[in-house]
Amino acid sequence: MSVRVKKEAGDEERAVERTGARPPASERIEAARWYLVRAHELLARGDPYDAAEKAWAAVKAATEALTRAVLGAAEPPGGWGWRRFVREAFARAGLSEGEAEELAAYYIEARDRLHGACFYGLIYEEAEHRPLLERAEVVPRLGREGAREGGQQPLRGGLRERELGVLCARALDRGGCAAGEGLRCGGSTSCTSRRRTSRRASPRAA
Repeated sequence: MSVRVKKEAGDEERAVERTGARPPASERIEAARWYLVRAHELLARGDPYDAAEKAWAAVKAATEALTRAVLGAAEPPGGWGWRRFVREAFARAGLSEGEAEELAAYYIEARDRLHGACFYGLIYEEAEHRPLLERAEVVPRLGREGAREGGQQPLRGGLRERELGVLCARALDRGGCAAGEGLRCGGSTSCTSRRRTSRRASPRAA
């Protein structure tokens, strides 16, 4: 396993600890695309372990961009688990309850199996882990359409969604946080200074 890759994975978190700041959402989407390119390169070189970590990093970065855009936070509030938090973000962004639940489940599975079992546990099974790696492709593929209002793409397994990169870019393009007054979109401008005319309620209870 590459020490360099582990270092790269930790660089951002150490920077956050030092400064208390994270990159704006647009940079997170670009980072997600870069991580996925690296994942494919590593997989092609016969390094599925570091490839799994890069794929997870892509999913994590793009999901964070979305949660910051629609919920104004990068992590769950007190009493919320990650599944509920991610599901709420997708639901707020306009997906159906079933689609939001499916994508939240994928986030948890990628975290536990790509980041946990594969990267740290050094367990890689082609039939089990490669589909998870491949599914991460939805991040950059649909993220390229982020500037197009209402763009939709059919995904593997019949799921249709405007994927996290699209949703985040749309929220930013519309002028700020899609969740409501006082929350930050994760971009360079606070949504308290670029308020939308329509407001949405606080996150609903799971």
